[in-house]
Amino acid sequence: MKMRRNQLGCFHINPLFKRALAAMLDQMPTDEYSSPTALIETHFSSLKDPRAQHSIDHLLLDIIALALCATICGANDWEAVAEYGRTKYEWLQTFLALPNGIPSHDTFARLFARLNPEELQCCFMSWMQAVHQVTNGELLTCIIHEKIEKKPESFMPS
Repeated sequence: MKMRRNQLGCFHINPLFKRALAAMLDQMPTDEYSSPTALIETHFSSLKDPRAQHSIDHLLLDIIALALCATICGANDWEAVAEYGRTKYEWLQTFLALPNGIPSHDTFARLFARLNPEELQCCFMSWMQAVHQVTNGELLTCIIHEKIEKKPESFMPS
């Protein structure tokens, strides 16, 4: 699996990303309905779930949020996304429902293969514009900086 880890085997999170995420959360509305996933819920709620309603074990927004977090932290395939979820499970439970735990890499692959790509792109672009606005561009800058500065071998587990 190609994911960046620090020397202790933990997934690496860039300090700039932490600062940008904190800024984003600080600027979110503080009413009783606000949550760390409010921006994701707002921008991905229109995404149609292609799965049969009687066989859903994992919530669509949980899967989207987990995939976004894992990708920002360096995951580049579904196995790495699932591994990220298992590693960060306790933290993810603080803001995601995860009623049946972390989805398997097969679940991620099946779901994303069935999502409408145009709908997903529209939701993602809307979310990224909001994140850019809320963080004054810091999140995007740190993600781009990480991708340019790091060599491919730095994404391998230690």
